[in-house]
Amino acid sequence: VLVMGWHLKLLPRFVRILQEQGFKVAHLESAKVPTEKRQDWIDKHVIAKKVQVLVVNPVTVQTGLNNLVYFATELWMENPMCSPFVYRQACGRVDRIGQTLPTRILFPVYQDTAQVNLHKLLMHKVGVSKSVDGIDPEEALRAAGLLGGEYSGFSLGKQLYHMIMGEEE
Repeated sequence: VLVMGWHLKLLPRFVRILQEQGFKVAHLESAKVPTEKRQDWIDKHVIAKKVQVLVVNPVTVQTGLNNLVYFATELWMENPMCSPFVYRQACGRVDRIGQTLPTRILFPVYQDTAQVNLHKLLMHKVGVSKSVDGIDPEEALRAAGLLGGEYSGFSLGKQLYHMIMGEEE
């Protein structure tokens, strides 16, 4: 499992909790492993040692790491600052050519909190970003307002405000 956390100061706590539960855990720290050495570091400290869980900030692995297909599951412990680019790139580390297992991207949120609205906002932004780069033609039509749906890609801020205020349109 790849455990993704945005706040760097929380990552050691995730490592400690997982180790206390008996998991074999590695922590990839961007400050300690330069970008050009990360693929080799993962090969040596994660894959060779058959590590079960890699704890990391999603920005650290968002591009250029093809060996993370070693994992098939991502657990997002924090919203990546509502950045669809960070989210899509980091998810693309496990869901890519070479993956032999079914992939799962898990994003737990507390019910009836602002987390739910932030997650919805992130997913809407992901839909809009896919429509812009042509990955999903249905989302392109939805963003243009041609398929209806609960949002228009051009009014996400307004939609989030209405969700938070309990005034969903």
